[in-house]
Amino acid sequence: MGIDKGFELWPALNEASEEDVRCWPELLNRVRAKYAEDKLCVEGDSEIVFHVGEHPSLPLDLRRFRRFSYIVSGCCGDAKTYICEVMRVAKDVFGGDRIHPWSDPPSDYGFEGET
Repeated sequence: MGIDKGFELWPALNEASEEDVRCWPELLNRVRAKYAEDKLCVEGDSEIVFHVGEHPSLPLDLRRFRRFSYIVSGCCGDAKTYICEVMRVAKDVFGGDRIHPWSDPPSDYGFEGET
C-alpha cells in the first residue's frame, strides 16, 4: 500500500478533437525519442511500458489514456523520475493548462505541481 501519484489530462482526450489526434502521436514520439536507449522503457503492440515500480504505461490509442501514475512504495525505484519527465513532455505538447498532477491521498511529498 502506498500513495498514488501521477497526472491526467483535462479535458480528457477526445478522438473527435483534431488537436488531440495531432498531439497524442507527438507526445508518444517525443517519449520514444527521449527513452530510445532506455531498456526500462519498452513499446509493445498497444502501449509504452516503463519497467519501474508498478509499470506505468502510455497506451498507443489515445482513447485508452486516463492517467499516468505510480504508487509510492518501497518498490517504486525511479518511477517518479519517469512520471515527472513524461508530465513535462505532456505539458509541452498539450499545454500546461490541460495537465493536472495529483496525489491520492493528498500529501506533502512535493509531487503535485512539479514540473
